[in-house]
Amino acid sequence: MIYNPYSCDLVTVGASNEIYRLNLDLGRFQSPFESECPEMTCLDLNNSLNVAAVGGIDGRVELWDFDQKKRAAELVPKTNDEEITCVKFQ
Repeated sequence: MIYNPYSCDLVTVGASNEIYRLNLDLGRFQSPFESECPEMTCLDLNNSLNVAAVGGIDGRVELWDFDQKKRAAELVPKTNDEEITCVKFQ
């Protein structure tokens, strides 16, 4: 779970392909982002770029642009035998 200070969204992932966004200023859910990954396990926000990285059970890492509200990039593994358990921007 992360907090995006630019949009006032609380962002979370879980046992689905959706990235849920709860806008704390408006008090309602925004339209979720839909991932290609069947289930996501972790996420992190880059505050300077306003981009979130999301890791999934199929080894995929996706970068989501909160300004454009779409996927900016993705890293797809050659095999699906390892899951991503942690992502972190430095």
